[in-house]
This record gives sequence, C-alpha cells and structure tokens, in this order.
Amino acid sequence: MSLLHKALASLGIGAATVDTKLEKADYTGGEVIHGEVQIRGGNVDQQIDERASCKLIEKYAG
Repeated sequence: MSLLHKALASLGIGAATVDTKLEKADYTGGEVIHGEVQIRGGNVDQQIDERASCKLIEKYAG
C-alpha cells in the first residue's frame, strides 16, 4: 500500500474497525455478559499488537 493509505489509516480512514456486540442492552451487577468482538479489515494491512479489551461503563437512570 502507498504511504498515503498508511497515513490515512493512522487517522482512522480506511483502517480496520472493531465493534463489540452484546446479547442484550442491559445487565445487572454480578451477571455474566455474553457477546462477541468483530474486527473487520480495512484498506491497509495492519498488525494487532495487543489483545482486544473492553471497558464497561455503568449507566445511571437519573
């Protein structure tokens, strides 16, 4: 790939995308969460240097 494509991928344009899909939208504390992480390749070869990780954020119903 060209240097331009690599530069654009570093900005997120044409780069691989990662999406986390959970079985349902709401969970309660202590509940087991099931889902999958989908990685789709982009226009440029990219190396994955680390394991995929996911952070959960508690949503308050205020």
